[in-house]
Amino acid sequence: MRIIVISDPGSGVFYYRFKIFLRDWEIRKKVQWVLLDRVTALDLDRKKPDIVFISQLFGDSDKLIKAAHDKGVAIYYDLDDYPFSLTDFHFYDGLELVLSQQVQPCLFHSDLVTVSTPYLYNALVDYYILNLGVKRQDIQERWRDRVYIRYNYVDERDFYFGNVNEVNDNDDVVKIGYAAAPYHLPDLLIVLDALIELDKKYNLELHLYGFDIKFYDWESFFSLWLDKLGVVGDWREIDLDEIADKYVYYVISVMRKLDQLRRVIAHPWVPITDHFFKLSRLKWDIGIAPLRDNIFNRCKTALKFYEYAMTGIPTLASNIPPYAGECNYLADNSFEDWYNKLEKLIVDREFREELARTQKEWVLENRTFNEKISDDLYDKLCEAVEKRKSIYEQEKQRKVEADAI
Repeated sequence: MRIIVISDPGSGVFYYRFKIFLRDWEIRKKVQWVLLDRVTALDLDRKKPDIVFISQLFGDSDKLIKAAHDKGVAIYYDLDDYPFSLTDFHFYDGLELVLSQQVQPCLFHSDLVTVSTPYLYNALVDYYILNLGVKRQDIQERWRDRVYIRYNYVDERDFYFGNVNEVNDNDDVVKIGYAAAPYHLPDLLIVLDALIELDKKYNLELHLYGFDIKFYDWESFFSLWLDKLGVVGDWREIDLDEIADKYVYYVISVMRKLDQLRRVIAHPWVPITDHFFKLSRLKWDIGIAPLRDNIFNRCKTALKFYEYAMTGIPTLASNIPPYAGECNYLADNSFEDWYNKLEKLIVDREFREELARTQKEWVLENRTFNEKISDDLYDKLCEAVEKRKSIYEQEKQRKVEADAI
């Protein structure tokens, strides 16, 4: 099989949703694949792929799907975020990350579609019921044998670095870590008040991985946003009610609260190829995964939990999907519950170690990449390719017959 993949090679989406499968198929299935940032009709002629992989938000998807189908090439579309939730939380560096309606042709006209959780699948169905007025059974019938749920899986081999379970060598300090991209900073507000109070009782360090306070020019970011909103004043002193419910409100709130902690250590994000080693060497005692309760977050996967677990870090997560039902140590999104659950982890090292052990066992048993999972997706791709070729040959034959009349 020959495959063209359109994706960002440095992203976690490309790695988890495509690459761990592709590198397995290269060896066991003799698959040939190439990574491109876009595909033209000329690329389809030159590369002669059997199928094209696309994911997430893809511009001009309808044109690509038509161009591929016109040449008998199948399309595989993968989605692991809810694409129809446009809020101020999706602003980053002053630019809007537009959640495009280009998702619709991908969902309804691709030859194979995978989504990452049952919650996301049902949320997509509900969206089309509410906005297109179609019936649930009609959507499910159109998606039958074409749209599947494919969880995120971690590859155990990515997390083998010798003594991966090496713990924090400073017993006097408890390291609490949070790994996330900057647009997830508003989620930190769920836990920061509890951390501020716990920091008064215990010797803590808060580690932020993916959010380097020194690396990002937050002063310029805040100035840009405040100017855009017509707010005059220093971000440290302005009345936050003037910018309520804007992304900048949440980031400024986070910054102000971080200033109340004694030790905050920021680690810049690294390419996905270095990510696993980096995470394994941070030696956190506790990994936190706070998540605001909204439809976008409920449709995400518990990948942060899987990665923490595989590196021996016990996880405390918000008690909402995607963590509810997977992570076994959860906190309701209240000050009291986060305070109490965190304090238990801080004071009880044996509990931390046992929790880390049971969580890793669950991930190894339920969310670890293996040949069966790989073969299941490969078989679905083969079916999609054969169906598309059959449709192409039938249409070509009908055209020949029509021209002969």
